Amino acid sequence: MDTLFDLRPERPGYRLQRLELYNWGTFDSRSDEVHVVRPDGRTSLLVGQNGSGKSTLVDAILTLLVPRRIRNYNVAAGAQKTERDEGSYIRGACGQTGDDSTGSKTQYLRGDSRSSYSALLAVFRDEALGESFTVCQVLYL
Repeated sequence: MDTLFDLRPERPGYRLQRLELYNWGTFDSRSDEVHVVRPDGRTSLLVGQNGSGKSTLVDAILTLLVPRRIRNYNVAAGAQKTERDEGSYIRGACGQTGDDSTGSKTQYLRGDSRSSYSALLAVFRDEALGESFTVCQVLYL
């Protein structure tokens, strides 16, 4: 006898199939490389050393799905609301320079802010319905 549990799809709802990043944070695309993450609708665990890009990937998804006025970047690290913003990701903020006497200055991978842009794309799919949708944003300074 089938139960209600048996009738549910294995992975219900729309699930992330693919995330693509171009010039987002430290995922630099100088050689026109598009960085791709493919969870294929499966529950995924992001692991890596500090500074390896885990929060950067999560923040890319937030950028695509959460309105700017309520979006908080780098929440997992306890960051202040003003610590990271779209501009810092578009320009590729990658560290600080300076010392106590001169103060610190942010270093960027893409220093020319007049020509900096990023592109984010995510594909979501509902296996039970057999339907997909894509969300894409091009952000520039």
